[in-house]
Amino acid sequence: MLNFIKRHKIATIITLNLVVVAIVVIAIIIHFAKTAVIDILVAPKDAIVTLNGRRYDNQKQHDVLPGNYHVKIAMDNMQTKEYDITLEKDGFAKIWGYLLDVNGSYEYYYSHPEDANILTKVALDDDEAAKAFIAKYEKAISIIDILPFDYDAYTDGFSEYVQYNIQQDLRDDCNKAVCLIIEDNTGGNEQTAKDKLKELGYNLDDYDITYKCEPLYTSGLDNHE
Repeated sequence: MLNFIKRHKIATIITLNLVVVAIVVIAIIIHFAKTAVIDILVAPKDAIVTLNGRRYDNQKQHDVLPGNYHVKIAMDNMQTKEYDITLEKDGFAKIWGYLLDVNGSYEYYYSHPEDANILTKVALDDDEAAKAFIAKYEKAISIIDILPFDYDAYTDGFSEYVQYNIQQDLRDDCNKAVCLIIEDNTGGNEQTAKDKLKELGYNLDDYDITYKCEPLYTSGLDNHE
């Protein structure tokens, strides 16, 4: 009886080892059969990319089997994109692209700079809509190069002193290309500061602007009895 049990255990161990070897051999065969390569780069970075229903990581190259694939790129609140590709043996394909928001616009990318950067890489030269948005976006964020912007001068023949500054607002809930703060130190200069931005060539619609009036000087007349 003991010999039977011993032989049974040995047979089980041998069977398990053979199964493991078979799995390893199959895995090696499949690995070397994957002679095609796909390079995935899509915006937004959190978009889900699937080929024939199987998910593949974004911003990465993958070895795959040659064949026909149905590509699907999807993300909540964005328009889904689907198309088919064929990969030959030793073939290479780029799955580069981007999604528009549910309204068919690029507005999402104003408040997601990392995804906007991906968009600038994947937009094709003949994609006029994307190129137009990228140019507008790059112009909008170029304002950072002049910040903080300080204005300190007398106006109206030295009869009025004007002082304000414009700086970037780094708050987390910014939903524009750049959020700005106008700090007015002499009062009444909100529109003056905005007009200065327009004079410098910036579109106010590209920014979320907060106005703060904190006068440095007061006449004291309000407290005079």
